[in-house]
Amino acid sequence: MGIVADRKAFFENLSKDPPPPKVEAKSLSDAGNNASTLGGQPVGSTTSPCPQDKFKLINLILTVNAPNDKFVMNDPNRTFEVCATVNYEKSSDPNDLAALPTEVKFTFTDQPSPNTNNTDSFEYISGKYLGKNNDTAAVFWEGHSGNISTVPVTNDATNKKMTGKVNFKPSGVGGDGYKIKAAVQNGAGELTDESHTIVVWRKIKLEAYEMPMQNHVSTYGTKAIMEASFYTPDTFVEYELGAIHNIANTHKVKYIGLWSHSANSQLNWATHPQKLPSETPTASEIADANGPSGAAQTAAKAAIQAKANAWRDRIITAYTSGLDNWATDAGVPVNSLVAIEFEHPKYSAHAPDADSITNEWGGSDFSWLTIDVEGETPHPDDRWIGGVGLSRANCAYITAGDSAAATKNTIAHEAGHETKNQFKRKRFGSGDHSASAGLMDPFGSLDAFTNDEKKILRGLT
Repeated sequence: MGIVADRKAFFENLSKDPPPPKVEAKSLSDAGNNASTLGGQPVGSTTSPCPQDKFKLINLILTVNAPNDKFVMNDPNRTFEVCATVNYEKSSDPNDLAALPTEVKFTFTDQPSPNTNNTDSFEYISGKYLGKNNDTAAVFWEGHSGNISTVPVTNDATNKKMTGKVNFKPSGVGGDGYKIKAAVQNGAGELTDESHTIVVWRKIKLEAYEMPMQNHVSTYGTKAIMEASFYTPDTFVEYELGAIHNIANTHKVKYIGLWSHSANSQLNWATHPQKLPSETPTASEIADANGPSGAAQTAAKAAIQAKANAWRDRIITAYTSGLDNWATDAGVPVNSLVAIEFEHPKYSAHAPDADSITNEWGGSDFSWLTIDVEGETPHPDDRWIGGVGLSRANCAYITAGDSAAATKNTIAHEAGHETKNQFKRKRFGSGDHSASAGLMDPFGSLDAFTNDEKKILRGLT
């Protein structure tokens, strides 16, 4: 009985609605702290992100506009852009920066220390030296002396980066070097970056022009050849040969020193050296010059010497005009390395003897006669100068007929002269030739620059 009654009561209770759960009244704040949630959100709660009002510096990247870590200083006043880029991000970390830095500090150190003293370098203008060490007035930064420059930064908030730029003005002495450093404040410390050692170099660049059938410049004057043996790293001079240009057939001549600007062609050497009447000694002058010693002989020899000098001067005047006009007429610009056949019958070592050896002053009548030509005293009918190249009016000319080794030497020698036109240096010596044996003596005696010649190329005294 008891069991039956219990079962009946149990099933009757199942048919009834269950009573509502008992809920105690709580405040919203209590509800927010209660374990009960609605859709995963605490009942009555509100949320907001931590404010990102701080700044975190990620890195500083220094760049210097000096390809291959070289300052090419043909111009002592040249500047190079130095840029510091600071990348940053917004942060909610209270320990990060409250404000971005407003300036970047640039400094440099000499590498090796110290660089060249100003008075040990070439004085290219009165009171202006290529070297800057020990010069309290030297300017290294745009408008700043000393080794520190502080500049304001520009903020690019969209890309979250700041930049600071300044122009650096190094020494003009080849071989001087610098390390440049940039720094910004980063809280109590600094964020920094430093360049490699950047070294001062100078550069000789020549465009290549060649007459038809003359390819000795493009063959022997390449950068690889010149830098392997002559413009070596210890000269701190880069050598560059530009594009090869072909000279038109209309300006292909055997001797550029016989070029006639007015005729736009070469002078006729068969008739050009013939003596003019005013240059021709009289029979009595010849007889007295070869007669007994005395006043008559002295006077006759002086008269013949004057006529020989006038003959020489006429030939040299035409020669000078040819050198001055051929390049312009042929469309050859300055700063060119030019392959020609010969300079002049009287000035070229490899010109045919049939051209170089004249017969205007021959025989025993004038065996005593000499003329002065560039410090030499040849007989008028002889070859005057055994030239294989020349530097003139900011162009270097290389003649034909030499061996490969000699042609390389001549190109290096004439390019050495042309450096004077492209960067600041003192002369190698009288006539821009070294007084002692070297690549830059009048004969190119050595196949490399001497130590003294290298110092001059660097810009030292």
